[in-house]
Amino acid sequence: MAGETEWRWEWPAERNVQKKLIVEVSEVTSKNGLFGLNKSPSLAQGFPDPVVLKGVVKNGQQETVKLVLPKFELGDAKSGDLLAVGLVEDLVCICVSSVPINSDPDQWLQSWNCTDE
Repeated sequence: MAGETEWRWEWPAERNVQKKLIVEVSEVTSKNGLFGLNKSPSLAQGFPDPVVLKGVVKNGQQETVKLVLPKFELGDAKSGDLLAVGLVEDLVCICVSSVPINSDPDQWLQSWNCTDE
């Protein structure tokens, strides 16, 4: 694994996922700035309660990834958890969901889609 791939968050907007991956969470941190900086709707990533997700792709090409997204989309994910992510255009994430704890992640991912939430 070399470097870190940065994904961009966008809402699905009726788009279909082109690639589904399993990501193991390494770190989740708040992105809130001083005096509400980084919360402005005029900023490209001015999401409500933004968090930074860092993780490692577990299926496909094992790479380290980083994604800034709204906290409510991530739920209670923490270090060590597995997430399913749906991508379009290779670097645009349009959905995230926790992988059920007692499931086979690869098998579960086959039937998962963004509309399951």
